[in-house]
Amino acid sequence: MEFLSRMGYIHRDLATRNCLVGDQQIVKIADFASMQNQYDRDYYTLSSRSRVPLRWLSKEALQESRYTFSSDVYSFGVVLWEIYTYGRQPYEGFSN
Repeated sequence: MEFLSRMGYIHRDLATRNCLVGDQQIVKIADFASMQNQYDRDYYTLSSRSRVPLRWLSKEALQESRYTFSSDVYSFGVVLWEIYTYGRQPYEGFSN
């Protein structure tokens, strides 16, 4: 996450399903299809409402389709929660 942020990238779909764990317990982030490079912009707004992973989205990403580095930090927090709870999904019982 730190490397992506330093390079100016926003992943936009960080979730445990996109994390790969190697033999040495090194985690690598996968699924860069949604990733955007920010360079000088502060955030990225989707031009169309495509399918999005609701349970991992920050409030601004969900309500305004606005993705920032902070959105990735929020998603990272959800990933940590998933790990801590042994794979439970956030907002269980709610449908997308």
